[in-house]
Amino acid sequence: KDGYVQTEIIGFNPSVKRVVAFVKSGDKTLTIAKGLPAKILDTEAGAPDDHELQWKVDKINDHTFIKSVEATDTDLSSSGYKTIAIAVCEGNARELGDAAVWKFAGLLPMLDPPREDTPATIESLHHANISVKMITGDHANVGKETSRLIGLGTNVLPGEEMRNAPSETKNDIIWNADGFAAVLPSDKREIVLVLRNHFGLVTGMTGDGVNDAAALSAAQVGIAVAGATDAAKNAADLILTEEGLSPIYGAVLESRRIFARIKAYVVYRVAASIILVLTLSIVIFVTSCAVDSLMIIILALLNDVSMIPVAYDNAKATTKPQLPVAKTLVLQSLFYGLVQAGLSL
Repeated sequence: KDGYVQTEIIGFNPSVKRVVAFVKSGDKTLTIAKGLPAKILDTEAGAPDDHELQWKVDKINDHTFIKSVEATDTDLSSSGYKTIAIAVCEGNARELGDAAVWKFAGLLPMLDPPREDTPATIESLHHANISVKMITGDHANVGKETSRLIGLGTNVLPGEEMRNAPSETKNDIIWNADGFAAVLPSDKREIVLVLRNHFGLVTGMTGDGVNDAAALSAAQVGIAVAGATDAAKNAADLILTEEGLSPIYGAVLESRRIFARIKAYVVYRVAASIILVLTLSIVIFVTSCAVDSLMIIILALLNDVSMIPVAYDNAKATTKPQLPVAKTLVLQSLFYGLVQAGLSL
């Protein structure tokens, strides 16, 4: 570090998955790149990108060397380590152009374990009949190990497999997979749209970065986690203020309680109206008894007052998601209204 000065940096982009820095030490200039191992070895890996610097390391044709790097990367990622590859070019790679020689410097493993409360949150969401899929930009082996640790399935597929799949099978691949790894921002949005539009599911999405914004806005419930960027917050419907994912389960429970209260209010309101109409109509037309208009106003007022406790009802969250079916609500209200009207008479 001493004696080296960074003069310029080309920041990380989720599409190119690498960072390039230009540093100087006296009269010596170096270009240093770090990022996804496959992209550091060959910038056209997976698919060509629009980064201004493109290269292949000098040993790209040495199959023994490449297999050694890939084996080491696989071993580290299978153990849950995220790996960053580093390559160095002597000189300014931008100025050298095609003459630039990039040398592979090594792999840097990083351990980023999931939060302790994540497995319990996933289990709770499963208990609430909510299916969870993991979408990550990490290596597929890292994704599989992370999925195993948090209680998800390990059928985690590389994003490239989904992108290259025929259109007639792509939807099934998205449905059957437990998650996707090494994805692009466009992949996240496509997964959300397929689950939402093709399979008709109410879809939620969590994210924290700029690359998650498109998927967050595409989901019915976009959730920006604590510490998310402004782009993610602007695209989200919910913004978590506490660390971790456990607040999501609390939001699910509370939303289902609110739905139960609204359902109870609708049923009670319609049933009460049926009771008033039937009872007063029968009393007036059958017995020819005149009812003072003031009494009707007082009766309607007391009926409205009696519905206030519904808002504070001790509603319980259901295990399964509930859908508002108009026919069921009308029939239920009609039954209660007729029974109560009969008892009133």
